[in-house]
Amino acid sequence: MQQSGKHKRSITAVVGAIMLMLVGLIYAWSVFKNPLSDVYPMWSESELSLVFTISMICWCVGGLISGMLLRKIKNGLVVLIAAALMFTGFLALSFMPSQEPAKSLLIMYIFYSVFCGLGVGLVYNSALTAAVRSFPEKAGTVSGILLMAYGFGGMIFGSIVNRIIAGSGLQRTFFLLAVSVAAILAVGQFFLKPVTDHRSHDTEGKRIQTATPASPGIANDFMPSEMTRKFSYWIYFVNIIVIASGGLLVINNAVPIAQNFGAGAALGLTVTVSNGIGRVFFGWLFDMRGRRPAMSLDCSIMILAGAVFIFGSLHNASVWIIIGFVLTGLSYGGSASLSASIVNLFFGAKNYAANLSIMNCSIIIAAIIGPMVSSKLYENAGNSWFPVFVMLLILGVCGLVTFLLLNVAAKFEKFE
Repeated sequence: MQQSGKHKRSITAVVGAIMLMLVGLIYAWSVFKNPLSDVYPMWSESELSLVFTISMICWCVGGLISGMLLRKIKNGLVVLIAAALMFTGFLALSFMPSQEPAKSLLIMYIFYSVFCGLGVGLVYNSALTAAVRSFPEKAGTVSGILLMAYGFGGMIFGSIVNRIIAGSGLQRTFFLLAVSVAAILAVGQFFLKPVTDHRSHDTEGKRIQTATPASPGIANDFMPSEMTRKFSYWIYFVNIIVIASGGLLVINNAVPIAQNFGAGAALGLTVTVSNGIGRVFFGWLFDMRGRRPAMSLDCSIMILAGAVFIFGSLHNASVWIIIGFVLTGLSYGGSASLSASIVNLFFGAKNYAANLSIMNCSIIIAAIIGPMVSSKLYENAGNSWFPVFVMLLILGVCGLVTFLLLNVAAKFEKFE
């Protein structure tokens, strides 16, 4: 019986990882960005950045909706709703008129940003919740693996989409995405079932303590309304905003930044690879060493990323720019993995889906600060990325300050 339970929860984790890898295509926005600019040259940098910003906001909203739905319906049904949304979104994009740029931009905002963004948020929360509930004793590592798949999706499927666009054009590519994404999600949802048989006992029948070295014992289960009354929640909320903003400064512009310094568009996607690696590494570090070492390293890496980018910009050295991509991806991915683990650690597993979706609302603000601010800084500096790199460094410092404040608040509120 125990072996059967282990097998079932492994299937849940694998299917969840595949789903997140697929919908992680949202991070490959830069792959769509340049072809869209070729078809619609009158679209400004700010208008294109707004497509990504709205999609990230809707991703957060989709997570909130998923958190509410998962209290009443199964994970699989939530994924089916997401499949319908993403099918509709990509299908509508396949009919965008190339001769009507204003109408096509509105279609992008509605069907890519809103429909697909909501769908990604629904899948993200459903898959992650199923996996974390199935592996409470390895929440950091398992969530890190799933989030690595989510991060790698942009690289793996982004490269495939890039080839399809080159060979078949944008409209055909969007149609193929509509069919393939909906089909994979519709089949996968049958296997996305949280397995809670092993939540409370290990293979010897002993009680599992789901805490990490950072917090002995079993975490309390907070309702969302209780969570949002804690100082620790708000400080950590701000921490996620500043780190995610820094990551999105670069992720939204990875390809053009790489091309600007002669590194090649493909090398710009190294930020996606390191994003995925950072999610697994920091999930593992959280399980092994606890919250404080993991968070302090994460913030420090973002500060280093800003400094490396500045150095590379001043010397026009593509090697340093690539190193900056790697460091930014590690920090951004680490923050995403840590948020999934820290919400579970501080506020418990019972209301995990709802609490995580509320915490992820921080991405709404980050999606505005990151892409929109970067495009304005770039344009105002006469098409220079230098002020964007300075902003990345500043955000890294702000992340370190909020980490130190969180240590005080967590101790005061007895989370640690």
